[in-house]
Amino acid sequence: MSDSRPAEIERKFLVPELPAEVLTRAATRLRQGYLSIEPAEVRVRSRDDGTHQLTVKSAGGLTRTEVELALTPEQFEALWPLAQRSVQKSRTLYEVDGWPAEIDVYTGKLAGLVVVEIEFPSEADANAFTPPSWFGTEVTDDPRYRNAALAVSEENGAVPAERTEMASTTLDPVIPAAKLSELIGLLDDVDSVELKLTMPVSDRQPAGAALGVDPLDAQIRQVYFFDTPDLALNRAGLVVRARRVQKKGDDSVVKLRPVVPTDLPSDLRASPNFGVEVDAMPGGFVCSGSMKQSLGTKDVRRVLLGERRLRKLFSKEQRALYEAHAPDGLAIDDLSILGPVFVLKLRFSPPGLARKLVAELWLYPDNSMILELSTKCLPAEAFAVAAETRSFLADHGIDMSSEQETKTKKALEYFAATL
Repeated sequence: MSDSRPAEIERKFLVPELPAEVLTRAATRLRQGYLSIEPAEVRVRSRDDGTHQLTVKSAGGLTRTEVELALTPEQFEALWPLAQRSVQKSRTLYEVDGWPAEIDVYTGKLAGLVVVEIEFPSEADANAFTPPSWFGTEVTDDPRYRNAALAVSEENGAVPAERTEMASTTLDPVIPAAKLSELIGLLDDVDSVELKLTMPVSDRQPAGAALGVDPLDAQIRQVYFFDTPDLALNRAGLVVRARRVQKKGDDSVVKLRPVVPTDLPSDLRASPNFGVEVDAMPGGFVCSGSMKQSLGTKDVRRVLLGERRLRKLFSKEQRALYEAHAPDGLAIDDLSILGPVFVLKLRFSPPGLARKLVAELWLYPDNSMILELSTKCLPAEAFAVAAETRSFLADHGIDMSSEQETKTKKALEYFAATL
């Protein structure tokens, strides 16, 4: 008699580096909890598309018996408290050599672990499969990488050894694999994403020609930072800045960096003047929260001339944010002026790219420069926009392999050294 029980035939591999194309695909966030692990796995799963399942899986490696039942939201919520162990991850559906694949990026204590599973109709097909070069170690028969075992690991604070090796592998020139799950977890709770790329200044003329940029269209700005000579605010994760803008009003910013959006007070997030943004560049990202204030055309200059106190550049909300995060006893009026940096900013729409880019050339008093290209997008669009923009820039000969520089860090360090 043949065995008619439903079976799952899969091979599982670690993923040291994700192909750029994968990052453009939509991902589904999952949370699954285990009601039982031995002798069979019994789990409940919720997806962010609103679907819920109960699954029973037998033990095994390549081939396992699997039964799935749909749950109502009420049934899932009733069963979830019974799960003593759980995992959370983001799943992307993909195709590898014609076979369906699921790529799971784990979060929480398992952050840095990325696994791909390929499903086959038969064991013969599974055994004949040749993994592509971006697959890492095969863990099909390694019980440590079953989700139930990973749930135990997360509960106990232990993770498989291979995770540590993978966490140190970078996706050059994109986001390191170890940080990818952290980034995915942030995107649901931020207001915008800014994708940035700094370029060698020697490339500015050929890059400008390739992108159709006319430097005479640029807007002139002066940027001033405020901190102590030993950069106490910067060490505390606080950036205080003001800008003068050609033919526009001045503005000021109090910025927290880095932040965890879900840890911010609800009244702060509710302020129309406060925004949370992820700045992403080749090799990494940072999440920051900024409180902005529009000013008159002469306000910053009057402070620089000593006609007004520094605190007058900042709103009541900004001053409250500053006081909550600045070192004790350090008032805004006690800060030193670090600046200015002379900036040329140009917003343009390059032919062939269906979105605007921003070019900024920061000129420092020692004649050094930083040239940055950037574009902003909604969090849900981040990976698709990143892939599209990178492809466009590469096609136009833009070097994306150079070491990245941070405009603010360079300014703070330069001016602090002159005090």
